[in-house]
Amino acid sequence: MPRAPRDKQSNSSTLQADGNQQAISSRPARQFQSNSDYDFSMSEFLDFCRIPPADKDVWDVIKQHQIHHWFAFIDEDKYELERLGFAFGPDRLIPSGISRLRKLIRQ
Repeated sequence: MPRAPRDKQSNSSTLQADGNQQAISSRPARQFQSNSDYDFSMSEFLDFCRIPPADKDVWDVIKQHQIHHWFAFIDEDKYELERLGFAFGPDRLIPSGISRLRKLIRQ
């Protein structure tokens, strides 16, 4: 996964997500310059959406529906996410995160 320049990165902490140790940035400052710049992991996407990347309930729904990449959420609204089994918080934070991400990509 491409990383932002060191001066643009926030401090990382190691979290346990989905049984794998992953370095998760608390709130990465990113400048998107190419398509590969926003091809980050599901854990990073959840963090971007302000969802704790180690949230077991969110990961259970993601696994149940075999959602392998955050791009699967692009056209989904809170009603579809609720239907899939996401709780009140994530079903609002994911579309909000997608909206913020789209704005960053357009810049």
